[in-house]
Amino acid sequence: RDDAEITAALSTIGSVRSAMATERQLRILRGDFTAITSLNADGGAFSTFSADSAGKSNSVLEGTIPTCATATTNGCWRDGLNYAMPSSGTLVTFEIANGSFKCKTNCSLLSM
Repeated sequence: RDDAEITAALSTIGSVRSAMATERQLRILRGDFTAITSLNADGGAFSTFSADSAGKSNSVLEGTIPTCATATTNGCWRDGLNYAMPSSGTLVTFEIANGSFKCKTNCSLLSM
């Protein structure tokens, strides 16, 4: 079960990274060179990215990825930047740096 939850987390990370790359390219095509600086939870993790320079909020994923049901639930996303490991609840923390979604702390815990 833990391996399945970690695999789902890795899939989510890949989806977010892909969506950020697509959003970056769309912004460039529109002549908007503002950086993506945050994820906006908006009812579920990863549903929209920060507003572009025109103040428009951009939905870049087809669906939302829900957060943990409670603060003590493990094997799920606590918010858009923190994943709680299945067995231990240890947080793997991510950041948005230079337009990329990068692992910041406890990254090795997501390797299988």
